[in-house]
Amino acid sequence: MAKIIKRTLILIIAISCFTTNILSFITKIFNPDFKVTDIYYQIRNDKVIDKDIVLVNIGKASRGEIGKLLTKLDQYQPAVIGINATFMGNSSYSNSHEDKILYHALNNMHTKVILPSSVVNDEKNNLQLELSDKPFTQNTDHGFTHFHYDNDQNEVVRKMVKYIDLDTNRKELHFAIKLAELYNHDLASQFLSRKDSIETIFFKGNIEIYPKVEYSEILKDEDFLFNFLEGKVVLLGFIGAPHSEDLEDKFRSPLNYNSQIPDMYGVVILANIVSMILDQNYIDHLDWRATYLIGGILLIINILICLLLLNKNFKNWYYVITFIMISSELIVIFYSIIYLFSIYHIIVDFQPFVFGLVLSAYLTKNYI
Repeated sequence: MAKIIKRTLILIIAISCFTTNILSFITKIFNPDFKVTDIYYQIRNDKVIDKDIVLVNIGKASRGEIGKLLTKLDQYQPAVIGINATFMGNSSYSNSHEDKILYHALNNMHTKVILPSSVVNDEKNNLQLELSDKPFTQNTDHGFTHFHYDNDQNEVVRKMVKYIDLDTNRKELHFAIKLAELYNHDLASQFLSRKDSIETIFFKGNIEIYPKVEYSEILKDEDFLFNFLEGKVVLLGFIGAPHSEDLEDKFRSPLNYNSQIPDMYGVVILANIVSMILDQNYIDHLDWRATYLIGGILLIINILICLLLLNKNFKNWYYVITFIMISSELIVIFYSIIYLFSIYHIIVDFQPFVFGLVLSAYLTKNYI
């Protein structure tokens, strides 16, 4: 008995070290973008229109046109307006007359307007905010629009940083949180109170689930057609333009992880974050201790079964039995991960243990 326990412990350590450090690295090389939970986004059928958020495509609108658009939108009394565009320096789409129209609109708004900010390092390597030019920020608030990448910026967008500490007394909140805060302060506070500063984004859907309006339609149509904007979160941003490459401000999302072509506009990702906060559809990660406990128990059971098969002279059927056993385990794990994510929005990372289970039969037999 002591001999079996000793062999079991040695096998667990060997398999865990090997699979965690080497095989998980191999998967990152061959398919770094794939997550099992992405399958949920492909198979779900619960997509519903979000009635709290409206997207307005500003395309290649000039600053003057954006100014007129804001004045018109203000008449419909939305809860808050977010503009996913910065107004800095000279622009090929602006001139002094256009700037005056935009300046006048922004400084006479009754609706609160949020503009994007960037967090940059100054010459002394201190974090500083980079905002639109001062004339456009006197009556507006701001939040940063960065997304979080684990490695490089060619990856699928999955995460967002809730805030950045500029110094001891100042925090810059994410743009989407600022929008949610002005729409429903309690829900935004609840989201901010969660312990993790980096959150995995729950994607409610792509552009088809949000009411979308072209800026030109609002400027030319009668007022009564857009009364539905009252009390809504209105997000202005680039959502395509005639004769454009259609990749501007576009990112890869889990909704289409197999493609290398960006599939979701930045303003739509921001809308998804706001939806996540307002719907309280947060994503949690199973604690690493619980993950390793469950994975360790599965490994122990597998190794004990393998040792039992070898000791009971099932050597001729050993690989057939262990193949059926491990295949069944992988199927259960696969569907369990998707189920936990779809029902409880919990992410479980069993990747190292999946490799451990696959190799357990082979390594156990060769070790013995």
